[in-house]
Amino acid sequence: DADADVDDYKKYGLPPPRAPGKRRFAPGLPLQTSGDVGAEELRSFAARARAMVGAEETSTLVSAALERGGVPAASLELLQSQLELMEWSGIDRRLGCRQLNGPSVAKDKGLHASIQAFQAACQRAVQGAVQRSAERANPDMEKRRFPPAAALQREGEVAAEDLAFVVEGMAEWMASDETRALLASAAKRGQHPTVALVRAQREYLEHRGLEQDFGMRAVGGIPARFEEGTGSAPRAAHRRLEELNERAPREALVDASRPEVGPTAERRFAPAGGELLGGGELPRDVALRFLRKAGAMLTSSETVALLAAAHPAKAPAMSMVWQREMLEHLGVEQDFGCRELSAIPRRFGGDKEMLGAFEEFQKSCGLCMKKAAEERQATGAADLVKKVTIDDSHPQGHSHYKVQR
Repeated sequence: DADADVDDYKKYGLPPPRAPGKRRFAPGLPLQTSGDVGAEELRSFAARARAMVGAEETSTLVSAALERGGVPAASLELLQSQLELMEWSGIDRRLGCRQLNGPSVAKDKGLHASIQAFQAACQRAVQGAVQRSAERANPDMEKRRFPPAAALQREGEVAAEDLAFVVEGMAEWMASDETRALLASAAKRGQHPTVALVRAQREYLEHRGLEQDFGMRAVGGIPARFEEGTGSAPRAAHRRLEELNERAPREALVDASRPEVGPTAERRFAPAGGELLGGGELPRDVALRFLRKAGAMLTSSETVALLAAAHPAKAPAMSMVWQREMLEHLGVEQDFGCRELSAIPRRFGGDKEMLGAFEEFQKSCGLCMKKAAEERQATGAADLVKKVTIDDSHPQGHSHYKVQR
């Protein structure tokens, strides 16, 4: 009976099939309900399912489910689509899921890799729907930064001069101090500044009379519509927009994470004499020197002891302060240096030495916290440090903290 069937599906942690008229994929009858599903069949299913999960139709269905019932509804819609595709392939959902989670899968490296890629695509699908929902223009018109126009264009083609005008206007407010402050504020609230930026862009498009989805497609289609080197205004404006799309969120994250750096006399690393480098590009040799020097500093016994002695909630900010002090100790203004460091993967994409040093530095940032936590736990935070003094006699121009136990 129906109740028994529902209980049987629950036993496997699966939802029962939807009614025939609500299915996305009709089952391929007869369904295989027992025995073993071949590795080639499972591999084919994983490849088809991965392609289905990434399809625009799936994106639309998952986004609609998200609007109806939040993340649980979006996840269920995606799961039902996968299970229906499995049954369209002739495999009963209960049998197929048992096989996909069975021990034989781990022994087949190719099949295991295919299933992992499929699972990663599933995670991205729901996460993408959540992000797209967050990026949409605020439905409350009173809360929008840019009020919508009375009438919105939803189809057709936007004239080149109109498109250039819209994109140039967008770039103008994106580069403003007001936008930078708003994005930093969003980052401090836990929202990625890219999400806040795209939402503002969508509101601006409707402010200029372009329905937000139609407008985003029009702007995104500029490189395909206008050839490079023709001197077209839309193409030039689009290049500027792409630069700001990358730079504005990065700068906002730097602003949001900026800790208070104390007076020069209280710094662990004194700033270099003379004018600090604050514009242009950070020279490669200076960037490399910072990455190596800062990495060694972060994992030193002195740093670990200081972090272990601090309140766990304050330790990350202390680490950031020392990194910023190190930048100015090497002659680089700290905000400029942070922005340039965050651009290293993009700027030095083919430089193995630089990327290797950057990766080691990132590891050091996490490793110092791990070592501090271990020392704090082993020693007891309250009794770890009885007194901290500063030794200003170091010949290289920076202070060493003496930890007396």
